[in-house]
Amino acid sequence: MSKQVRISLSDKDAEYLADIAKKMGIKEAEVMKKGLQLMALYARTRTEESSTLILKDEEGGKEVMII
Repeated sequence: MSKQVRISLSDKDAEYLADIAKKMGIKEAEVMKKGLQLMALYARTRTEESSTLILKDEEGGKEVMII
């Protein structure tokens, strides 16, 4: 099942979305979907006591920890 959602973005946010899509080589809708998946993971770390979300680049060099 799919659901259509309409959103209003400021000019700055629309530009940001387009830039992310271009850099990743995906459609803007896919950027939004991936963003929701990331927020779902983040929400899980906020509700579980001993959870840490670690983001790594493809080479595994850069890391960002969100606690």
